[in-house]
Amino acid sequence: MILNNYEEYIKIVKSVKEKLKGEYGFILNSSGYVRKYSIIEGKKVDVEGINIDKDIIDKIKGIDERIKEKYNLLDLIVYHNTGFLKVGEKIIDVTIISKHRHEAIEALKELINDIKKFH
Repeated sequence: MILNNYEEYIKIVKSVKEKLKGEYGFILNSSGYVRKYSIIEGKKVDVEGINIDKDIIDKIKGIDERIKEKYNLLDLIVYHNTGFLKVGEKIIDVTIISKHRHEAIEALKELINDIKKFH
């Protein structure tokens, strides 16, 4: 599930954790933030923020379900911010609920790499 409303994301994560209690052995939470620099053509360039296209939610739909199925996750919930984000603002928040840590960690790596292709 991919959401663009952080409060809704938090509520859903809390609800899913309660619903799946006893089934999971690992919950992985990860957050991404705007850095004060970007790497452009191999060089560090200072930035004031980044612009995340409002259409990104539509563009990345399906990535979550593919990853969830591939790694046999109990659930995968993603919040992705949009618009112009200033340095220090949250870009993404991910909660992965799994039976074991290994599949959650591998799933996170692939998920972030796939989503970053649209930034």
